[in-house]
Amino acid sequence: MRPLARLISLARLEVPSVELRRLGGAGAEAYQLIDEAPAGSWELLAAWNAFIHQLYGDNLLASEASDMVASDTARIVTELYDLAVAWLDRASQLRASPASTLKVDPRTPLPHWRTPLRSRAQLAGMRSTLDDTRVRVASDLAAFSGPDQARERLVAQLARIEKRIETVDLLWVARASDEIRGAIGDALSEGLDAVSLLGQVLARPGLIDSLPA
Repeated sequence: MRPLARLISLARLEVPSVELRRLGGAGAEAYQLIDEAPAGSWELLAAWNAFIHQLYGDNLLASEASDMVASDTARIVTELYDLAVAWLDRASQLRASPASTLKVDPRTPLPHWRTPLRSRAQLAGMRSTLDDTRVRVASDLAAFSGPDQARERLVAQLARIEKRIETVDLLWVARASDEIRGAIGDALSEGLDAVSLLGQVLARPGLIDSLPA
């Protein structure tokens, strides 16, 4: 177990944000790689996965107003950063061997929280990530030049994401009840999983059948 993960496991209270930011520095390359990987390549799919995990972790930390981060946030941020680095390593391997392929299920969800209710800061970090990635996939979809039938499926997936964003916008109030915060968290989690899937399929359009009918 890495030292930070052990600290989180033992403390179960709060973790210094500086420790998490130091951990996040290892995956910062994801923001550059997403724009450099060849279109339609397995490397781009790996780059997208590194990007969304890194961005999610960064946004969760940016939403925290304190120098101390709740243990549940620290736990998921650590997991996100570890996955970002793993995907960067895989992208590097694919760059070195372009003929290689990935065995991956794009429908695999992003790391999920262990409890149903999110704090205001956690919801803000999730919302920022969904907004940021929605803009990214919408831009990539606009540039998609594949068959009309494939485009229709991609557009339908983007519509699912935008529906979740509409739900969040309708429910977002300054002092939401536990019930409303739970509903917002569910909508954000569903939206993030949907945008993760869409980003992977846009990176590697041959995975189009991974999208819901």
